[in-house]
Amino acid sequence: MERREECVKKMEERLMLEKMKLVAGKKRGVIGRSSTPSPTWRLQFPSSQHNVQPEFLNSPTSKTLSARNLCAKLWEFHSQQSTSARDSRRRVHTSDVECRRSVDRNGSAAQSASPASDHGSLEVTPENDVNPRSSLGESRCNSKSSRELVKVLDRMWCLEEQNASNIATAKALISEIDFSQAQEKELVIEKKMNRQIMERLMKQMTEIKERDMIESVIQSVKEEIEDERRLRKCSERRYQSLSRELSEVKSLFCASLRDLKREKRTNILLENLCDDFAKGVRDYEH
Repeated sequence: MERREECVKKMEERLMLEKMKLVAGKKRGVIGRSSTPSPTWRLQFPSSQHNVQPEFLNSPTSKTLSARNLCAKLWEFHSQQSTSARDSRRRVHTSDVECRRSVDRNGSAAQSASPASDHGSLEVTPENDVNPRSSLGESRCNSKSSRELVKVLDRMWCLEEQNASNIATAKALISEIDFSQAQEKELVIEKKMNRQIMERLMKQMTEIKERDMIESVIQSVKEEIEDERRLRKCSERRYQSLSRELSEVKSLFCASLRDLKREKRTNILLENLCDDFAKGVRDYEH
């Protein structure tokens, strides 16, 4: 903001310097060209062509003050020259009147057309004939200088209007820049908020992914446990069946052992009987 204000101030100072240079150049040109005395004049502009006059008079810048001072000085200069021209004209007119009166007094005795009186009248009349031409030339020069001065003032007021429009545009640009800066700040804040929201969402996504992974691991463990349970049940069933078979085998084995014992006993008894019978047979033979 400070840099932009400094840039705007520098632009205003440059415009002021350029305008002062233009005003000084115009003033020099007007002063150098207006060698003849000028009459009194008024700054009257139509409202359709010069709508800038109230803005120029009401603008509070230092440039308007310089233009007003220049106008006042030029007004005083032209008024002084016009008063001096009027005084010179009055003096010429009074001298002509005095010459006529003196000629009339000298020739009052004989008013017949004398050569002296005719010569005097001829001497006076050319002066009366020359004065209007000189006054017309002076009025033309004065009107020309006044037109040039009006052009200069019009140019000055146009520059004032341009300067005012430039200042207004600069102020509008500054306000737009401030508005854009405020919008930029709001966008930065929104960006920060969106970034925080994105970070939160990313954290939530990572947490959700971790939860999904944990749930998947838990599910796999559950499936493994279920498989183990199934295998265990199958093993238990097999164990029970094997235990039943073992018990049956054991019972059969016990029965077979009992049968073997019985057979052994019977065999022993038979052997004993056979031995006894053999002994009895032997004894009988002897």
